[in-house]
Amino acid sequence: YHPRVGRCCHFCKNEDASIQAGLEACYSFYLKRNELIDSTRDKQSYILNNVSPRWLFHSLMDTLDEFISFKNGDGRFLAVSRYMLEQASKGNALDLLDLTNLEYLNALQVDFASEDECRIRSGQLLEIQKEEQIVLNQYEVWMLSRTLPLMAKSQRIAGTFNISRDITAEKKIRQSLLYSNELMEADLRLAQQLQEIMLKNSHGQLAGPRATSNQLKFSAKYIPSFHVSGDFYSIVEISQRGVGFFVADVMGHGVRSAMVTAMMQIAIQQLNAYASEPAIYMAHLNSMLYKSINQIQHTLFATAIYCFVDLVDNHIQYVQAGGRHGVICSKSKCVSLTGSVGPALGLLPHSVYSDQSIPMKAGDRILLFTDGLSEVSGVGSNSLDFGERGVRASMRKHKDCSLDQMLDGILADVIHYHGDKVIEDDLCLISFELIEGNLRAAQ
Repeated sequence: YHPRVGRCCHFCKNEDASIQAGLEACYSFYLKRNELIDSTRDKQSYILNNVSPRWLFHSLMDTLDEFISFKNGDGRFLAVSRYMLEQASKGNALDLLDLTNLEYLNALQVDFASEDECRIRSGQLLEIQKEEQIVLNQYEVWMLSRTLPLMAKSQRIAGTFNISRDITAEKKIRQSLLYSNELMEADLRLAQQLQEIMLKNSHGQLAGPRATSNQLKFSAKYIPSFHVSGDFYSIVEISQRGVGFFVADVMGHGVRSAMVTAMMQIAIQQLNAYASEPAIYMAHLNSMLYKSINQIQHTLFATAIYCFVDLVDNHIQYVQAGGRHGVICSKSKCVSLTGSVGPALGLLPHSVYSDQSIPMKAGDRILLFTDGLSEVSGVGSNSLDFGERGVRASMRKHKDCSLDQMLDGILADVIHYHGDKVIEDDLCLISFELIEGNLRAAQ
């Protein structure tokens, strides 16, 4: 016997030629063993420490807390792990050896069919891996098992090898997480519905047949990247003089950002007295948000644009916070809404803002949008953002369409620029246009 070669057993017929071949095989083994014994120091150390394949095998079978078993071609056990013996309340491996699968499973009080193992032994399947619930020692448990063919040196299937483990604890954790996720998903769907209702109510006042609202056409597109969004818009009619359009993008995504948008809606409902004065309107909104956000000791802010459309003097006044969020498109050109940009909302307690005023003629269109539109990146070597230039070009391309079609066209251009992939940021766009017929009546 040699730990790296094993014992040499030669089976032969009771014939002189066969016996002679066996003796030659044994002698060849003897020579090979001597070569290993007389080789390098490392091999000598290997032998002296007795780290043999047999020793490694027994170490695994005695140490691992797994159900490990080997079976012959008749489905009878050849070897089993210590843990498997303990679970079967057996003290000696001889108590299980040569038992059939069914006899062993009865000892464990497990109702299980060995049809799959038969398919492994017959060569119909190369592997079986599955999770299943069984009864073990009168308790229901979940088992993860893997069964493979046991190959002889001749590459013939001599039986099966199986390793299984108890995953009941992991299964319970997964089921608990799944249940928690389902509850969270339900809450998020409800929050999404509430946010959608909130946005619809933000421009419900323009649904009536007032003369001023009829001087404007508008369209809005709102696409959250998550169930709930950090983008927000509001459209408010201010007496008979004009309409205010507000678009904001809260830092981040998801529930945290959506909560800030809810705070923002509550705030702007208290600012109607300043709606015709964009700079003052934005300063008050910033102060209210700062007080609310500062209490939670967490950095949160929002970029925004507020635009007041004066339907009497036919001009717009706008103020921008944290970035540029608008484009005006006339019959001849499309340009960004320029002017000073104030600090983002909620960062500083006493921010000062300056508004800009520009005339607006019949047929002019204004597009207000959040950062999710302009900051979409290209694909491949084109890593640049879509940017204000891309927004202006897309708006110019679709300006002769209806407002709805124009916004759809802009979104299609952005998605194409991004390589037709899912955009990971929230998107919010509002566009409005003065109507020529009512302008004559107003004039």
